[in-house]
Amino acid sequence: MGLPLPLEGGENEWCEEVRAVGAALAERTGLPVDFVDERFTSIQAERAVRSSGLKKRDREDKDRIDAGAAALILQSFLDGGPTR
Repeated sequence: MGLPLPLEGGENEWCEEVRAVGAALAERTGLPVDFVDERFTSIQAERAVRSSGLKKRDREDKDRIDAGAAALILQSFLDGGPTR
């Protein structure tokens, strides 16, 4: 799961909520849940979508940007990136 760490580091209340959801998911599925630092993934995804050559309305589609950010979080996990 993406962990929304603040820019200054450490964890905040939002991180606690995400960790609680992850713990509930792990309990329900019986599978481990890992957390990946998701800082800057939305910005990276937005840049990638904007440079893709799509029509303006498609480039500004928030769902497309969120899907791109999710893909970046997954790729970071698969690459063994920063986890907490």
